[in-house]
Amino acid sequence: MKKRTLVHAALAAALAAATVVGCAAISGLDQLEEQTCAPNCGDASIDADAGHDTADTAPDTTVTPDTGADAADASDAADAGDAADAQDAADAADAQDAADAADAADTAPVDAGDSGCGPLNTITNCTKCGATCDSTNSNGRVCDVSGCQYSGCKAGWADCSSASPNADGCETSTTTLANCGGCGNVCDTANSNGRSCDGASCNYTGCKTGFADCNKTAAPNTDGCETNINTSPLNCTACGVKCDTAHSFTPSCNGTSCVYGSCAVGYSDCDKTAPNSNGCECATPACCGNGCAVAHKNCMPGSGFACGTTGQNYFTADACQAVGTPGTPGTYSLAMATAARAAWPVSGTDGTGVCSGAHAVSRSTPTACVLWLWDTSLAGGVYINTTPSDAGPPDCLCFASLTTTWN
Repeated sequence: MKKRTLVHAALAAALAAATVVGCAAISGLDQLEEQTCAPNCGDASIDADAGHDTADTAPDTTVTPDTGADAADASDAADAGDAADAQDAADAADAQDAADAADAADTAPVDAGDSGCGPLNTITNCTKCGATCDSTNSNGRVCDVSGCQYSGCKAGWADCSSASPNADGCETSTTTLANCGGCGNVCDTANSNGRSCDGASCNYTGCKTGFADCNKTAAPNTDGCETNINTSPLNCTACGVKCDTAHSFTPSCNGTSCVYGSCAVGYSDCDKTAPNSNGCECATPACCGNGCAVAHKNCMPGSGFACGTTGQNYFTADACQAVGTPGTPGTYSLAMATAARAAWPVSGTDGTGVCSGAHAVSRSTPTACVLWLWDTSLAGGVYINTTPSDAGPPDCLCFASLTTTWN
């Protein structure tokens, strides 16, 4: 029975090799040798497909082993199979080790490697060993993959340098001249003197000549004395001195006063006292010294001839001529009467005359004749006749009583 077992082992190894090499010749089969076996062993068979002995029901019989080449070949084949199996097991183990390592890398915290400081996602080792997130001037420190993060800064401090890992946190004092009230707020030196910082805004002891700090209420006031008061028509000679644009054209500033190119029609720049920010302030065609010309009223509306508060304003050649007092001679003049007639916006034929001993200027129109008296006790009086004459237009008549007055 042992002889048959050895033959079977050798044959199985040979068949396994044949499976690998395909149709190549099976080496070693010619060395197998038939031996005499005990009775009934002839019924046993070799199952090459299954690779193991068919069940043996024959009684045990002593068989002399073959110590020759057949036993050696069988042993070699068995060893080769065992080596292949061992290599396959080793390869499988290596693959499993690699998979386990990958899984561990996915779930493990950032490791310091050879440094030995442990995970690098803590506030004491944030992205690198020894990077401790600040708590001196910073609030709410945490660590993430980009570095230290903070919920805010303590009063008077700011995080102006946030490059990773940003372990210094709120490192900058906001009471400095370079970071006044916030990062990068540099107090001015260009036009300002004596700069300082109170933690919220820049302050200055004064300004250089020709400049003023006109927006100092707006913190952090880093521009300091930002305004050129020698050239700005919005701040001429001082903050807030704005040259007029309502009735004045092309305003500018020469460093001491506003200057204007011209005035709107009917306006004059009479008060030129520096800084002359009111510009063309007078609604008069001329000036009386530094003041506006005296305005008179002729009490002659365009129609209806009722004076009261109506009528047209007018100005005499003497811009300072005072307003006359009706009935008071000497407070009126021929020039005043002539100007009053000129202000009436109804065209006609102009003339002069005497009415009840008083001198007058007149204007005759197709529908009326008006006389402005300027001396005697009738000075300042007006006669108006609207009754047509036989010839057509009303005559210029002196009535028993004045129609109205003028001033």
